[in-house]
Amino acid sequence: MAAAVDRAVAYVFRHGRPVDAAELAFHLGQGTADVVMHLLGAYRNLDGGFGHGLEPDVRSPASSVLATTVALQRMVRVRVDPKHPMVRTAMGFLAGQMDPETTNWPLVTAEVRESACAPWWRGYNASEWGELNPRAEVLSYFVRFGGGGGGVFDEARRLVLSRLAKETALDMHELQCVARLLRTPGIDGTVERTCREALERDLPKVLPRSAEQCAGYVLKPLTVARRPNSVLAGLVESSVEVQHGYEVATQRRDGAWDVPWNWNEPDSQEWRAAEREWRSHLTMLTASSLHAYGR
Repeated sequence: MAAAVDRAVAYVFRHGRPVDAAELAFHLGQGTADVVMHLLGAYRNLDGGFGHGLEPDVRSPASSVLATTVALQRMVRVRVDPKHPMVRTAMGFLAGQMDPETTNWPLVTAEVRESACAPWWRGYNASEWGELNPRAEVLSYFVRFGGGGGGVFDEARRLVLSRLAKETALDMHELQCVARLLRTPGIDGTVERTCREALERDLPKVLPRSAEQCAGYVLKPLTVARRPNSVLAGLVESSVEVQHGYEVATQRRDGAWDVPWNWNEPDSQEWRAAEREWRSHLTMLTASSLHAYGR
C-alpha cells in the first residue's frame, strides 16, 4: 500500500470506531462482513432501525431513517446477504417510516431533533431536502433487498423518474442518492438510463476540477465511485487524480483526514465526539477507496 494509505489504516485501527476498523479490514481483505455486521448491531434498536450516533451528527439513541440508511449503505459496501436478519428488520423499519402523503421518508423525527445534533438536523424540514433525498436511495434498497409492497415501490419509482425528467439540476445530496440507485444491480432499464442521463448532466457541474475545489463540503469523485470497477467510474475518471493529489496533500500527520464541516459549537462535547467519529469514518472511506484505486 502507498504511504498515505498505510498511515490512514494505522490511524483507523488505532483510534477509529470499531465498526470503521472492521469495515476497513474487510476492504483490505483482512476481515469479514460478519464482523462488521456484529459491530453494526450495537447501533440497532428493537424496532429494526438504527441510531446511537451511527450517523455522528445525530447523537440520539432513537432510530431514524437517516441512521438506518447509513447502516444500509455500510451493508451494501460489505456485500451482506440480503437475507440477513438485520437487513430484513431495517427494511421493515423503513416501511413504517414512509410519509403516505409524499411517498418519501423523513430523515429525522422530532424526537431525534430534540436530542444533540447538528444545527441542520435540528432545523430539518423534509420539503427543503429535495424530492430524491432519500426517496431514490430507499428505492435502491427496495430493488436490492426487497420491499415496497402495496404499491409503494411503483409510486416511489414513478416519483423518482418524474423528478429526474425535470431540467432542474440535482444538488449534491440528490446526486448521491441517484448514484446509489444506479449502482444497484437489478434496476430496470428505464431507471438505469434516466439515472445515468441525470448524472451525466449534473455531475460535471459539481465535481472538483482542481485541488482547491476539493476543499470544504463538496461532492468528491471517490464518493460517487468508490472502486474502479464501479458502474460510475467512467463518469468521475478525470477527477480521481485531482482528489488523490488533494488527499495526499491534506492528510494529517497522524494519518487521518479532517472533517470539512462543523456545528459552529467548538465547546460542545457532543460536537467533539461527533468530530472524532466522523474523522474515523471519513478516513476509513478515503483509505479504502485510495487502496481500491491502487493509489
